[in-house]
Amino acid sequence: MGARSAPIVHIPEIPETSTRFPTTDVLFPEDPRLTPDILGERGPHERRTWRESFPELAAMNDFSNRTDAGRTLADLLTAYREREDAIVLGLPRGGVPVAFEVSKRLNLPLDVMVVRKLRAPGQPELAVGAIASGGISVLNEDLASLLCDPVQLRAELQHQNQELQHRENLYRNGRLPLDIKRRAVILVDDGAATGASMRAAIRAARKFGAARVIAAVPVASSDAVTQLSAEADEVVCALQPDFFQSVADWYRDFEQTDDSEVTALIAQSRGRPQRIAHAEH
Repeated sequence: MGARSAPIVHIPEIPETSTRFPTTDVLFPEDPRLTPDILGERGPHERRTWRESFPELAAMNDFSNRTDAGRTLADLLTAYREREDAIVLGLPRGGVPVAFEVSKRLNLPLDVMVVRKLRAPGQPELAVGAIASGGISVLNEDLASLLCDPVQLRAELQHQNQELQHRENLYRNGRLPLDIKRRAVILVDDGAATGASMRAAIRAARKFGAARVIAAVPVASSDAVTQLSAEADEVVCALQPDFFQSVADWYRDFEQTDDSEVTALIAQSRGRPQRIAHAEH
């Protein structure tokens, strides 16, 4: 197989002020930006979130919610609007509301690409890797060796494989997945901190025969963009902050998406006219 051509990385230019400050949860009292009018009644030794301290900056930088993020992302993906060979796959759970808006605005079919994070013991928010449909796995070996012993890692892998199969059945509710062979597949998540989940999704899409894979996220760390660029044919990212701590920092409303919402959005999308066949069972 010939070498894959260099990926397209699409990150729009943003105002200089939009990456001036870090997205840390707190600004410390010694920070020179914390003038008396900003500190207000909290006093010099109390901490204040960057959103509270710089509301105008926050409003410029972030997304209202996942629907807003999807609209922004769709504007960057107009080259795929109504293309007969294109399909949108959302990464549950949080990526599905974003993907739903993208698919609606681009008038493209929507399905899920189920991915499960491999969690560090005692730190459920920290992923040491990810798995995806088709037996695909991505592992940060340095992080995994530091935080997990082999027994813990095998147990987590077994548990997440069971969860993956359960959620495949739950989200589709008996429907077959849409066929992605020889198609341009737009993989959508609500953000990428390490990029492990999206990388697993990219590899799964290729295994299932995608002709072109586009990784699309509203916000990502620079490291994640670098990682995704090594695997996707195209990376579309609306916002790549200079300082990145978590995806949640870039949403005003980042409430957890539950399984019922994912199921409802997929069912709603299937109610639209489809120009794509189902995969063979």
